[in-house]
Amino acid sequence: MNDKDIEKLVFGMAHQIRNPAAIIKANAGVILEKEKLSPEARRSMESILNGVKYLEERVDEFVEFSKPLVLKLEKVDLSRLLNESIAILRDRCQLKHIRISSKLEGIMLERADRNQLFLAFMNLLLNAVEAVPEGGVISVASHSLENNASVTLEDNGAGIHPRDLPEVFSPFYSTKPSSIGLGLPVAKRAVLAHGGDIDLKSVKGQGTRITVTLPNG
Repeated sequence: MNDKDIEKLVFGMAHQIRNPAAIIKANAGVILEKEKLSPEARRSMESILNGVKYLEERVDEFVEFSKPLVLKLEKVDLSRLLNESIAILRDRCQLKHIRISSKLEGIMLERADRNQLFLAFMNLLLNAVEAVPEGGVISVASHSLENNASVTLEDNGAGIHPRDLPEVFSPFYSTKPSSIGLGLPVAKRAVLAHGGDIDLKSVKGQGTRITVTLPNG
């Protein structure tokens, strides 16, 4: 089965899931809006709606991941992109009392897809935020190498068990019950599409360090 066949299969499955999901969501919404429900019945109906919404979001992720990755190359201010990614997560970090620090060099990538790199670093940062406990620390650093740019994200979170390390970049592999395991694979796919590399080192109970290297020559 080639990539095109896989893409058709995913789109077909998504269509088969979305239609009944839409019917369930519409009917549950009508019942919630028009029927007089007991508190227990209302909670049950809201759980049904939330479950359908979760299912739809996961289907969207499957579909997006199955599409061929086509880069739109342009000049990208890497430092600005990283600062924007960090800024989006500031509130979430504050809720967990996480300190996130950055030490960024001014780096302009000559040929990169801003949206794909933004998605990649957002996924990596979200992974770190989910991994660290309350009061944890995340650091982001970037610097120029010869014909390359390097970005390091480091956290003092739970770390990854040695048995899980070979699988962390595999699609749909996750040790978190609420995750379908696409964050790290999406990030890796974007980095590799740029001709770059991503390296992950982790010690269980101590934290994780991810280094992204991107060509810039």
